[in-house]
Amino acid sequence: MEPRIDLLTLQMNLPYYNLKKSWAVRWKLTGAPNGNVLTPKNFSVSIWRTFRRRNWSPCENARTSSWTATRPAISILTRLVDGLCGYPITPSTPIAENFAKASSMGKKNIFGNELMYFQPSDELSAIVSVEAMASQGGRYTDNTSSQGLLLKTKNLFSVAGKRLPVVMTVMAREVNKGSLSIHGGHTDFYAVRNAGWTQLVTGDNQELHDLLPIAFKVAEMRQVMLPCMVIGDGFIKSHAIENIKELSDDYLRYFVGAPTVSTSRTFPTRP
Repeated sequence: MEPRIDLLTLQMNLPYYNLKKSWAVRWKLTGAPNGNVLTPKNFSVSIWRTFRRRNWSPCENARTSSWTATRPAISILTRLVDGLCGYPITPSTPIAENFAKASSMGKKNIFGNELMYFQPSDELSAIVSVEAMASQGGRYTDNTSSQGLLLKTKNLFSVAGKRLPVVMTVMAREVNKGSLSIHGGHTDFYAVRNAGWTQLVTGDNQELHDLLPIAFKVAEMRQVMLPCMVIGDGFIKSHAIENIKELSDDYLRYFVGAPTVSTSRTFPTRP
């Protein structure tokens, strides 16, 4: 007769229960920025004000192309990531174009690394490249829309299965069915909602700007370790002109911080 297994005893020995016992310790070491909990005891009022300061830039005083969804996305990506591997596709193309421009001009992120832009032969090759680079360390991103997102499907599962901290911007567009469609729609990211990626859907371009740092933070936390899509409505928001309040470099350095591993050099410690 086989011995009877007590289910409660078995459950208590599962890794999840052991993790719960030390959750506070693990959170302090790996979840909170710099290993510390953000409290008034840790920071002075002046530092808090520095973190909270935003650059207010009204769109009527800027060129039209600067204040579509491209600007809030590029503002975050060029300051946080080491590189973008993407294949231009409407309506996400301006993000790739402007990142490529920043890279060609020798722009560096806030941790002192020059930006790298790589455009492969197609969308599938783009996500494969991001997967390979993220596996070696550093922080890399991708951008896509519609049919391009579906073409990536095979490796979306692979990236999630490896628990790689990849963040992808998606300017959602209707998937082509009977004929070509360039209208905004949600059928693209709904089609891959079970691929294992966190999906953050934004209501406006300010949310796109604010959710990108959160996406990087969530994807890189050891309690999560899942890739993340930050999604905006194609054309309706990707090409809409809106006022944006940009997050400061000081806040991004603290809240997101440098990647755990850099492929080029050792990053400076966080303030």
